[in-house]
Amino acid sequence: MVCIGDFMGATRMNITLPEDVVKILKKKTKLGEKSSYIADAIRSYSKKESQEVLIKKLISEYSSYEVTQEDEAWLNADLGELSENE
Repeated sequence: MVCIGDFMGATRMNITLPEDVVKILKKKTKLGEKSSYIADAIRSYSKKESQEVLIKKLISEYSSYEVTQEDEAWLNADLGELSENE
């Protein structure tokens, strides 16, 4: 098991990056910070992708939803309570 910075159970990898990406990485990090910077970037990108998939799924589900009279009544009642409390 390799420990790199705060990463217990980290795996050493040999990767190839485009030169422009390497320049950015060198500008943005200090010695010994490259692995954690790359790991954070991958986590952030993966989270963003997951959120985009969820948003698309929610839009798809809600766009096919038909509002009923009961829904309208519930919404109007809640909005009435909000305006009374202001």
